Amino acid sequence: MDITLSGDADPWKALLSPEAIRSEVDRLAETVPGTLLIIDLSEIRAVVDRSDKDKGHELSGHMVELMRAMVRLTDPVGYLAADVFVLFLQQVASEDVIKNKITALNRELRQAFPTLPEEAHGKPLTLLAGAAFAPSEGQDYAELCQKAKEALNLAKEEGRLCEVYRSEQEEAGDLRQGILKLQLTLGENRYEPGAYWLEFEEFPVVYRFLYRLVENYQTPVQLLQFRLPKTASKETAQEFQQMLLRTLRRSDCITRNGRRHFLVALIRAKAEDVALVEERIRSVWKKIKSSADGDYTFETDSIGGR
Repeated sequence: MDITLSGDADPWKALLSPEAIRSEVDRLAETVPGTLLIIDLSEIRAVVDRSDKDKGHELSGHMVELMRAMVRLTDPVGYLAADVFVLFLQQVASEDVIKNKITALNRELRQAFPTLPEEAHGKPLTLLAGAAFAPSEGQDYAELCQKAKEALNLAKEEGRLCEVYRSEQEEAGDLRQGILKLQLTLGENRYEPGAYWLEFEEFPVVYRFLYRLVENYQTPVQLLQFRLPKTASKETAQEFQQMLLRTLRRSDCITRNGRRHFLVALIRAKAEDVALVEERIRSVWKKIKSSADGDYTFETDSIGGR
């Protein structure tokens, strides 16, 4: 978003008083959807004032110009207190639009005052904003302002540029949607039959988790190791890997250490089940031509539970 300044000699004249902005928002919010936005510059102003009060006044004046340039001419802009501003953006009810505007404001302010410190008291030094949508969160100034202040306080607590007020029901819905999206990201992109393949570097994480699983829930897990002979070719090792993947269950996990060594974690399998599994693997492998390169050796042990 590009912000073009008007160059007014006294940008403060464009601001409505607290009483005037209240009256204007009350009038508009009854019939016009929009966003009540509170922008707090006080933390930045306080830092600048400590070194140069004139510079602090200049910074606030520039902020007023930036805000006026960001909104329509018919959108009211006023102040609540020193360096705390309130705006009503008509026909705007998008969280993305609001946050993009605040990000642009902060960027433009820093470009105009490049000597501003990046942080203060161990926190990022930025302007802060809170927003509430009309009519969903209210149709008068008092209710919208209260909810925008709550969102502003949350932005301060979380160290974010901007927060938008949400009811508890909306927050629960957002959380649910967030979890569902996260599950889509974490999950497999498509259904893959057969055992789960992991690179050897990833396998220790699964092994440690399974060890804890056995400790806490006594869920039996067996670790199998297969070794192909030194004479086995690269192609044979690849065929053996594919055979294991096809033969074992989706809940089992396979990895490969080097060219000839394979590890398998059998989930919910007791020690007495291993012989049956190994027999099935040997039977399938003998039917494959590459098995003529030599038979494998085999070891097994239980994971954890000792």
